[in-house]
Amino acid sequence: VIAIADQDGDPNSQNDDIWITYTLWIGTEVEKEYNLNLKIAENTSFYHVMEVASQLNPTFNFKADDSSVMGHFITEIAGVANNETNSTYWMIYILPRRPRKDSPPTDKDLSPVGVDSIEVQENKHYLFWYKYVKF
Repeated sequence: VIAIADQDGDPNSQNDDIWITYTLWIGTEVEKEYNLNLKIAENTSFYHVMEVASQLNPTFNFKADDSSVMGHFITEIAGVANNETNSTYWMIYILPRRPRKDSPPTDKDLSPVGVDSIEVQENKHYLFWYKYVKF
């Protein structure tokens, strides 16, 4: 799926548009994978990218808690909710290439900031991975 949208969601705006990939992996062993290629305004917040993606493909629907001082905390994507009991959470990675199951990202690829503070950049790949997290 390819979409064109700017920071305000105007599908006709072409100024400073860039290509990014938004991928979902579900499961520590990656049982399911979903991908979207998006053309969107550079420096758009990743939260806005998530809003656009959910409009294009219901698989990318999500829920977020916006009561955090750090901005939106993603609690569910694709109908799969964070599970404190099993210590499985949605974690976001920023990658220089499309994610591969045979060479998964490591903690060094985790975003140091939340979705509101991530400004998308040209040819970057954004992975939300629902996986076991050891704290």
